[in-house]
Amino acid sequence: MAVLASKRAHEIEAGDIKMLSEYKSPKTVGMAMEEIAAGNVIIDPDSLMLEKDAEKMDKLAQKDGE
Repeated sequence: MAVLASKRAHEIEAGDIKMLSEYKSPKTVGMAMEEIAAGNVIIDPDSLMLEKDAEKMDKLAQKDGE
């Protein structure tokens, strides 16, 4: 949950659309937690797989560059 909140906070900081009309927290991590609690942010399992594949490719590229 902490990773999800952190990623969403970075999206908010980058100017992504806010999912609630008002927030109690002035900080982006708090805003992200409020969105998660409201059910507006979910974990996309396909996204996690893509991330893992990208990490594997990065590691392979680093090995090839050595």
